[in-house]
Order: sequence, then C-alpha cells, then structure tokens
Amino acid sequence: MFYAAVHFQPENPQWKHFHALNQYVARVQSFLQSGRPDNDLLLYYPIADRYAQPGNTLLQHFDGMEKNFVNTDFEHVSKEMIEKGYSFDFFSDRQLQQFKFQNNNVVTGGNQFKAILLPAIDRIQETSMAAILRLVKEGATLLVHRQLPQNVPGLYKSEERTATLKALLSALHFDQVQTVRAAKLGRGRVYLSDDLSELARLAKARQEKPSADSVYMLRRKNKEGHFYFVNNRSNRSLEEWIKLSDKATTAALFDPASEAKGMARIRPGRDGSVEVRVQLEPHASIIIESYQSKKQVQYSLIEIL
Repeated sequence: MFYAAVHFQPENPQWKHFHALNQYVARVQSFLQSGRPDNDLLLYYPIADRYAQPGNTLLQHFDGMEKNFVNTDFEHVSKEMIEKGYSFDFFSDRQLQQFKFQNNNVVTGGNQFKAILLPAIDRIQETSMAAILRLVKEGATLLVHRQLPQNVPGLYKSEERTATLKALLSALHFDQVQTVRAAKLGRGRVYLSDDLSELARLAKARQEKPSADSVYMLRRKNKEGHFYFVNNRSNRSLEEWIKLSDKATTAALFDPASEAKGMARIRPGRDGSVEVRVQLEPHASIIIESYQSKKQVQYSLIEIL
C-alpha cells in the first residue's frame, strides 16, 4: 500500500469517530472555500537559497517552510509574521512575472496585496529583481528584512548576471529614518529594516491577533464581509475580545465541531475597528463571519455567547 496512506476501517479504533472528523472538515471548508484570500503581504519563497546549501539529500519535498528551512531567516520571518498577526502568501519567481500594479496594490490571481516582502535572502534571479523594481517604479511598496540579495542562483554566466543584479540595486539610495532605511524609486518606496513590525506598519498591513500566541487566525473575504477561522492551539481555555480589522456592524459565530451557531457580541475598537467576544476550549475552533450591514439572523445562541 502507499506508504503515506491512513487506513480507516472497522478494525481501526478511530473508525467510529471518523465521520465526526469528516463533518468538521466539511463545515470549515463550506466557509473557507466560498471566500477569497485576503492577505496583505507577498512573501518571496527563497528556494534558490535552499538549493545553494550543501548536503547529501537526493530528493527534497517543498511544502511550505517545514524541514527545508529550519532555523533559516525565512522560517523566522514567516513564524514571526504569523505570531504577530500579519497575513501573507508565498510567491515564486515564475508567479512574480505575472504581477501587476493596479489601484495602489500589487495584483496577482485576482487578489490585491499591499506590499512585497523579501525575507533576508542571499540569492535571487536578476530577472526577478528587475520585475520587483519595475513594480516599485509603478508605485508598489517593497519591504526588505535585514539585507538586499547580493547573488544570483546557478553558475551559468554568474558573473555577468551578478553584475546585472548589482546594477539594478545601485538605483536604490537609502536614507536612515530611525530603525528603517528608506529609498524612493519612481512612484514607489523600498523599506529596509530588521524590525518586521515596523516594515508591516509602513506597508499598512492589517494586524489581527488575539493576545494568546497559541491562537491562530485565518482571514478570507466574501461579498458581505469576512470569514475568520480561529483555532485555539493550546491546552488552555480562551476567553477574550478579538480585534477585527474590518468595519463590521454585525458578526455571527459558527462552531464547526457541533454545528452550533449564534450572533456574536461585538463592540467598537479604539482605532475604528471592531472586537468580537470569543470563548474557546483547548484545541477548539470557531468561525466568525462579519457583515458590513446590520443582520437579524435567527440563530439559536450558543454557549460561548
């Protein structure tokens, strides 16, 4: 049998509970698959840096940042962004060639992003750097964590290509402003700093994060507002007001494990945002659906309200 398969049959003690898992996944996906991504930052996936690391691995599987990027700057940047409540999507060199700058945003796949982030990389294709700087000249924002790339991947005409990369970067003239170095290029800006929070602030990225570091949030947009998948990844109960960045007037709560649902308690936030009251048992999850208009949904209230 295929080595990675999980075999659920009557002899498996989890068999009688497997339907509950399937129902939970189906309920979560009924929300998340009906929305669209709503992340603010595009994070460059530094596969060239990983290829350049010596080793004896014959076949590598790249699925996010696990295993291949342990203790790298890329892993630290990704985890810190998640922990601080900033949302992002990875992108590759090939995808980059399709990016456009429209309506003050970088647009790809029908989705809009506020900025591109380079996570302290050493290598990048000179064609990729040229594409990024073209977007900056048109008005895009480029965030650079710690350092600009200095090398190109591969040995083919490496000296010539490296010279091209450095010529592209020589157009950036930075001024120091507190913890950030800033450069203007065309209509756009390039910000370089060790401080990820400051870079995210300069890009006007939305920050949505419960006070507990163990709580994970995923945001997607829909026609009426947003879906938020909130998961308590700890052994402790959670009870707090969670800040949402949208201007919702109403919110509903859905428990994908039990199918319980009800209207949420909301209150105005200090900065024009709204806050939603949430209670979660250890390892439990909830879906928040926010609405831009007032709703009178006749749900039976669930216990967490």
